[in-house]
Amino acid sequence: MRIPPPGPHGDDAARVAAASGRRVEDVLDLATSLNPAAPDVRPILARCLDGMRRYADASAATAALASALGVAPGRLLLTNGAAEAIALVAAELGAGEVVEPEFSLYRRHLAEVAPGAGRWRSNPNNPTGRLAPADAKARVWDEAFYALATGEWTRGDAEGGAVVLGSLTKLFACPGLRVGYVLSEDEELVERLGLRQPRWSVGPLACEAVPLLLELADLPAFARRVATLRRDLVGLLAGAGFEAGPSDANFVLVEGAPGLRDRLARRGVVVRDCSSFGLADAVRVAVPAEEGLERLARALADGGADAGERTSARRGRPRREGARLRGALLVCGTSSDAGKSQIVTGLCRLLSRRGVRVAPFKAQNMSLNSFATRSGHEIGRAQGVQALAAGVEPEAAMNPVLLKPTGERRSQVVVMGRPTGELDAADYLAGRRAELAPVVLGAFADLRSRFEVVIAEGAGSAAEINLLESDLSNLWLARETGMPAVVVGDIERGGVFASLYGTVRVVPAELARSVRGFVVNKFRGDPALLTSGIEELERRTGVPVLGVLPYVRGLSLDSEDSLGLVAALEGPGDPRETPPGEALDVAVVALPHVANFTDVDALAIEANVSLRLVRSAAGLGDPDLVLVPGSKTTVRDLDWLRRTGLASAVTAAARRPGGPVVLGICAGYQMLGRTIRDDGVESDAGEVAGLGLLAVETTFRAAKATRPRRGKGLGAPVEGYEIRHGEPEPCPGSESVTPLLELADEFGAGPEGAVAADGRVVGTSLHGLFESDAFRSAFLAEVAARRGRRFEASGVSFAAAREAQFDRLADLVEAHLDLEQVLDLVELGGGRA
Repeated sequence: MRIPPPGPHGDDAARVAAASGRRVEDVLDLATSLNPAAPDVRPILARCLDGMRRYADASAATAALASALGVAPGRLLLTNGAAEAIALVAAELGAGEVVEPEFSLYRRHLAEVAPGAGRWRSNPNNPTGRLAPADAKARVWDEAFYALATGEWTRGDAEGGAVVLGSLTKLFACPGLRVGYVLSEDEELVERLGLRQPRWSVGPLACEAVPLLLELADLPAFARRVATLRRDLVGLLAGAGFEAGPSDANFVLVEGAPGLRDRLARRGVVVRDCSSFGLADAVRVAVPAEEGLERLARALADGGADAGERTSARRGRPRREGARLRGALLVCGTSSDAGKSQIVTGLCRLLSRRGVRVAPFKAQNMSLNSFATRSGHEIGRAQGVQALAAGVEPEAAMNPVLLKPTGERRSQVVVMGRPTGELDAADYLAGRRAELAPVVLGAFADLRSRFEVVIAEGAGSAAEINLLESDLSNLWLARETGMPAVVVGDIERGGVFASLYGTVRVVPAELARSVRGFVVNKFRGDPALLTSGIEELERRTGVPVLGVLPYVRGLSLDSEDSLGLVAALEGPGDPRETPPGEALDVAVVALPHVANFTDVDALAIEANVSLRLVRSAAGLGDPDLVLVPGSKTTVRDLDWLRRTGLASAVTAAARRPGGPVVLGICAGYQMLGRTIRDDGVESDAGEVAGLGLLAVETTFRAAKATRPRRGKGLGAPVEGYEIRHGEPEPCPGSESVTPLLELADEFGAGPEGAVAADGRVVGTSLHGLFESDAFRSAFLAEVAARRGRRFEASGVSFAAAREAQFDRLADLVEAHLDLEQVLDLVELGGGRA
């Protein structure tokens, strides 16, 4: 078979099919980079066929897309694919700068390509797949693949004056439909482009279908699925001896692969030759769905790979041919922070990478770190993050009971995502198990009915014999549901063999029978040193040790309790390149009841930021930024600030000329205000004076605001979430504060947060806002400017950093546990619910 040379963009599959005598639908097209997670659009298109009897009217489609993007329809022009968008904008601007490697259509349509003429950039870059740094600039941004890389519609550069191009047909995997768009804040420019456009350029089928397609646009889910499949693709290529470059997109670039395009084409698989990008001997490979990965693996193996390569190429495929893994597993611990959450997260990610639909579960969680689901329910932070690792939407059933401590002996009780009251420990232990057990078992059964695998996490220690009568999360759950349990021990704390042995010896025999495996976690050194101890433990208990996980630095993102905060800020971290004294100094006030401290995680990934905990006035020093975080006991922690002298120190620093910026988040924001009124919600304090740094007053409401929010601030898009009873509002008649953000989402639109007149004191109710990379960069740059400092953002994507952590955990589990035994245990858990 003679392989035809690479053709124009988009038609290689047809050319290869014709040359090989195949039908085009029998060719696996990995040259065209589409969304492998896209829903089947054929039923929608069938509903729109009547539109073919009319001339196209793009107004409804334009309005629907504008609503999705959060812009006025006058800022948006629908086009006949992204190719027409490129041609229209190139004709309007005339000249542009193109820095290779870059998409070839820019040069094709620009009248002049010249340095300094206004750069054209694809984001993520086509063909490398890398996202542009947060501070990168361009005149024209091509975001055809941006949503599939980030889970967001746009980076927001149109607000800064750039022209943004996009493609819906990439997103919904229907390039024949031809729907692209141009987005600009310059409505006159959009109008001129519309006059250049041929009449009825966007066809009637597309105009009818766009509003219906947008209803299916779950961008975060698309991006998570792409990331999972991309990981499998990279592993598959590596197993065949081809190294794919790092990518954030739904495609990867393989350089130094001469002949690979022709070799695969002979087997009916088409990849994109990159000669048009100026990259000889390179190919771009689209991320396929599981069936495509299987076919690509066969094509690579048939091309001469030896047996070892074929074995490696199968990595990431389901474990058993012709059978789906189904079941459940409980991961308990010998103590808190033994590593249960991380192992559950790693297993969720690993199974998701293998195509298993998996859900996390924790019957009862005690934590001040919580997660607001899209439906407005509150669950433990760990279960929300584990769901993200699994590539599924977090939901209340994943953590049916959440206890949020409000003091030494009292906790707020959250059941199926809604607060139900506050109880002290004795009342809870005495009366709530009988009431909550059916809720827990019902939530577990619900997840098991909808997912192939459920990975459950225990709570604290599985051997708290004083709490067995009230246990909902540990071996009682294993017994009631018929799923096996593994017990994780932290060797870093010492006594791991005694802890593991003691767990199965002190609990009743009917509970101990559920323990089917041990895991040793956080080991430093040669695992061979543990051999004799492991053999003796297995001999005495009859329970196998499934593996020894090494101690790994830097796995503290989204930690569940404050031990993770201490580890992140006080423990030895990875060395940073920033010279001492050049990083922004961020002092985090260590409130006694700090809540949702994961707000600092996104700051911790910045190379030019130095974080430290502050517990005393003497320790405050002269930072660039003081961060007062959230708290579940706002009034009590405010009193602690005063008793320690930190209240006076922070206030003096905020009022000192040239002093630090002070930021309060949620409860911290409320503390910075003038007054707090709490009549029996968190406390019975009545009206309490705040620090008086912001002209706001807070009233605690019985109804709890628990919801994700979206908006813009400092010229950048922002996403975060609210979990609060306190409702801050500007003091009547005050003009000394301005909003930090403008929110616009399904929960409403309006201002949020407060910034003092001098810009030095800032408050917001939104947790997680620093996970929005552009906003984080803009905020830190503002802090640096006010301190006369220079700040350069790292350009690191928090979402990408979190995804990388998920994959590190999955790799850790895969490399150091006996995975066959673990999966056998999962299948044993496929019994009653």
